[in-house]
Amino acid sequence: MLTGYSASQLLGPVPGSLHPSPGPREQAEAATPAPQLASAPAVTGMAGVEAVFASRSEFASRVELRALLDGVGMIGPAGLSLNLICQQVPDQYLVGHLARGNAAHLLGP
Repeated sequence: MLTGYSASQLLGPVPGSLHPSPGPREQAEAATPAPQLASAPAVTGMAGVEAVFASRSEFASRVELRALLDGVGMIGPAGLSLNLICQQVPDQYLVGHLARGNAAHLLGP
């Protein structure tokens, strides 16, 4: 929706805004490097984990949900995962998934 902008640009202070300068705590947090993603080839014994995301928004921006669901026989999301499917996967895709003989167990909170 807002392509071309990083998360820090979107969530940071507005240039020239009336917000006060960051204090020592905010400056220390800004200086802390962001955690790096772990992946299965670099980390052994992770039960098939391919990537770790720091936030749901980071996951949503880097993973195409329909591509993730293609080829699976059963979709079984719960909680926030169900929310992502409801918001980002078209109804026609889910109906097609079921029409091909696949299953979906959608578990709400």
